[in-house]
Amino acid sequence: MCISCLFIDETDPNEWDTSVGQVVPVGAYVKGIVYDTNTVSHPMEHYYNFFHFRPTVDDPTVFETPAGVQCPGRQNTKNLPKMPNGFSFTSEFIDKTRYTISFMQEFYDYSGQAVLYNYRPLKIENNKFGTNTLMEVHDFSTGVAYVTDTMHGNCTAQKIETTFDDRRVDLSHVSMRNPAQFFYFDVINYTYEGVKKIRNIDCDSWVGIRANWPSSGVNTTWMWYFATADWVQVNTGTEQSSTPIRLTIDNGDVGIHYEYNLYNFAKNKPDILKFDISACYVNGNRRKFQLNFPGSYAGAVTQNMKLFKYYILISLTQQLQISSLRVANLKVFIDQDILVVFEILDVAPIKGDVTNVVQETPLLTAANKLVKMVNNNQFFVLLQDPAFKNLVGMVPKKTGFVEITYLLQNTTSSSDTGNGPDNRVYKNLDIKLIQFGVKISTSKSVILPFMRKFCRLPRLYSAHAAAINTQKITMPTNIPTKTLISSQHCFIPPIVVEPQQPFRQNS
Repeated sequence: MCISCLFIDETDPNEWDTSVGQVVPVGAYVKGIVYDTNTVSHPMEHYYNFFHFRPTVDDPTVFETPAGVQCPGRQNTKNLPKMPNGFSFTSEFIDKTRYTISFMQEFYDYSGQAVLYNYRPLKIENNKFGTNTLMEVHDFSTGVAYVTDTMHGNCTAQKIETTFDDRRVDLSHVSMRNPAQFFYFDVINYTYEGVKKIRNIDCDSWVGIRANWPSSGVNTTWMWYFATADWVQVNTGTEQSSTPIRLTIDNGDVGIHYEYNLYNFAKNKPDILKFDISACYVNGNRRKFQLNFPGSYAGAVTQNMKLFKYYILISLTQQLQISSLRVANLKVFIDQDILVVFEILDVAPIKGDVTNVVQETPLLTAANKLVKMVNNNQFFVLLQDPAFKNLVGMVPKKTGFVEITYLLQNTTSSSDTGNGPDNRVYKNLDIKLIQFGVKISTSKSVILPFMRKFCRLPRLYSAHAAAINTQKITMPTNIPTKTLISSQHCFIPPIVVEPQQPFRQNS
């Protein structure tokens, strides 16, 4: 209880003028008695002077909670945006303690249980894979991570380590974070903090305290910033709102000052064909095939190449019961016919660290099933998209169905499919290029023009085929060869055969 008298002095409008041109308060005097209880009191006498008085509030943010401050007991008034089942972005990571800046491309496919990172480690990190640009694929169906050095081509398969995309189930296992868990919304009690300017963008902001992170006994403050509904980002031809802009993590006592800026955020499923783990199978089991589709579909395929590849991938994974990561190096070439070349990879080379490992179809089973289906006209590519108009689907031709066999120098091999590519027929190991009118003995290596685009990693291979019987495939066995191949995907020829109309690559 307070009993007091208040006197307020104002400027005399007739004698004084202010910079704002209005009568403003300049001081106040308060004198009285303050009762601490019903029986205890004390006198009070206060003087107040006012400076820089303005009749308006220029910055409305002064009424907001400062960034990084969470008020205990405050009710959350706005939920964080929901993350889609597939998205990608480029992140800029700033460590303000070590004065380092690094970048990473990130792709998340929750339906395929896979994550892709493209990044270059910093020297101070002492990364065991060096400082070249790395491509890292996490397969949460098997619990295996594939790390590829994009410069040298070497690849390492290892268990998935605890990183931003996974959560620790127990001491030995991890699982993929779902969209709701991606920004750790599930482990932090967050509250809405209002609109703040980030990179000159109006952003809804949330703050939360995460206990025992990054280590036991350490608490860190997390701030999330998403663009408001007034701001839209145009990406992949569509407008999208509620785009994540920034995440900050701070604890000044232990020197943690992290800032993640997100750019080029796309709310769509990433291209799974970019999730390439084939380098880890250069010296392992894999099978390479060529499918041949009628050239009458070339126009529709050329105009919708990416979509066509996607439907090829879906057909292979569904009908052969393999994961999309096991279909590698899928290429499409247009000539008189449509040539589709791809590899089927073996099962995961190591045991992963997820609790529920998906039972994978063995490579031999998948390859034999493909051979059987193609030669019985049972393999079908369903094209369920208006872009292909009245084209429901496509069935590959039995002629032109080829397997390319990988060999070491001076070894033997046999083929599983039997058909020669296009109109080319291999008989008695003499290669007759009917289309080009050229006959070359297999004692010499030959390069087909469309094979040149495949050159990548060091490897030896040769191609064989046999005549096809519509009822049964007949295979050559124990075929000696000394064909020298110096790359995973291309012949290095002493003789080059050029067709009259070279193939053109549309991939």
